[in-house]
Amino acid sequence: MRSIEWCANEGLMDYRLTDEGIALLKELNCAGTRGQMLPQPRFALARLLRAGYVKQQVIKASAERYVITATGAVALSDAMA
Repeated sequence: MRSIEWCANEGLMDYRLTDEGIALLKELNCAGTRGQMLPQPRFALARLLRAGYVKQQVIKASAERYVITATGAVALSDAMA
């Protein structure tokens, strides 16, 4: 796991980016601005949402799309370095 520090409204937090989190960020990065629909949020996806690396867009009542944020792109770049 790689440790990434980020600033949230609550202050400085430590977020550990897991291999699964990196894989999800890579998927969403490839999807670009259109994002990607996932059947249901996985634990790693929920952590990425909470960290601000991914944002959720509701398409309709039963469908959600997930898009990588600029912060997520930076975290992915740092994790790959």
